Amino acid sequence: MKIAELDRKSYQGFELVVSCDTSCYYSLRERGGGTMVTYELIRTACPRHHMEWTERLFRDCWDDPHVYGVWDGANMTALMEVTPERLRDRLRITSLYVDEKYRRQGVGRMLVTRALDIAREQKRRALVAEIQSANWGAYSFLTEMGMKVIGFDLMGYTNDGMKDRSFPVLMGRDV
Repeated sequence: MKIAELDRKSYQGFELVVSCDTSCYYSLRERGGGTMVTYELIRTACPRHHMEWTERLFRDCWDDPHVYGVWDGANMTALMEVTPERLRDRLRITSLYVDEKYRRQGVGRMLVTRALDIAREQKRRALVAEIQSANWGAYSFLTEMGMKVIGFDLMGYTNDGMKDRSFPVLMGRDV
């Protein structure tokens, strides 16, 4: 399998349906109040369910996105989009997708390793990625890749992410 950068002109706005199956989600336990509040991220079991959403490549909101695909012969099996965060001097993985048939075979590892290499080449201080609080597989994988939770956004997808059990979890690591 080989990684190659995708041509922006050919893939601008390309929509990709991404999915995962999960039997847990992350919730938060808030402690304290007033001027001192802490949150504990808690893995919570739930009935197994399928999640699906659409990603669009080369979105205008990103500074300078680059997309890399992994091919097995003529078939694209995975892709990753990265963009620099100039203000924070980080590289952000904005999309990471591996076809279900190719998961747990090192393809995602190849892409994240490529992102780390790009971050080092660009002299970025960190690599970050956002996952959905119910995407246990992504959390487990990124943890294996050396990332840790560095934040969350309780109003990222809805106005009450804790109640709706759906909020962005930001993960990151030094490069």
